[in-house]
Amino acid sequence: MAEVLAGDYLSGLKQYRGIQGATLKDSITVADSDPPAVFRDDDVADLLQGLMSSGKIVEPDQAAELLYCVVMPPGCRFQDEHVIGEHSYFLYWHLDLGQLDVDVNWAHFAWVTNDGTLDSLTTILSHELVESCTDPEGTGWTADSGPCPPTGWCEIGDVCGDTGLVNGVTVQSYWSQRDAACVIPGKSA
Repeated sequence: MAEVLAGDYLSGLKQYRGIQGATLKDSITVADSDPPAVFRDDDVADLLQGLMSSGKIVEPDQAAELLYCVVMPPGCRFQDEHVIGEHSYFLYWHLDLGQLDVDVNWAHFAWVTNDGTLDSLTTILSHELVESCTDPEGTGWTADSGPCPPTGWCEIGDVCGDTGLVNGVTVQSYWSQRDAACVIPGKSA
C-alpha cells in the first residue's frame, strides 16, 4: 500500500475535510496472536490495545491522525460473513503510575479479511482507507443514492465498485462529490 499512498490515489479526498494524503508509518507482523475463526470488532480493538500497551505499536497520542490497519489471516471471517472489511474506533487509555497520568485518546482502525489474494486484499484495504479518512467516526460524508440500504448509510467506497491499478496495486474507486462520479485518481491507463 505504500505505493498507493505515495501516488495520487488519495488526491480526490481533498474535497472532503481538506484531506491531503497519507503515509505508511510502520508495519509489523503479529505472529504470537491466535485470532478466533469468527471475530468481532472488539477482538481487533483488543489486539490493538495489547500491542499498544506492550509498546509494539505507537499509541494514538504519539502520532497525529493514525489509522491502524489490521489484515486478518486467511481462514478468519467476521461475525457477519457478508462483511469483508470495516473501519471503526475505540477509546484507548494508558495509565502511567510513575507520573500519575492518564492518556485518553480515540484510536481509529480498519480491518480487512484475507482470501489469500493480494488484489482482493488491496481492494478491500483501499476501500476502508478512503472511508476512514472521510468518515472516521460515522459523522462524515454519506450518500442517499446508489446501492445504499434503505437507511441511506453509504460511505464513499460503498457507492462505487470499479477497480483499477495505481502504481501496480489494485484499488477500488470511490465517490467524488465534485465530479459526481466514482474516481480512481492516479489510475494507470
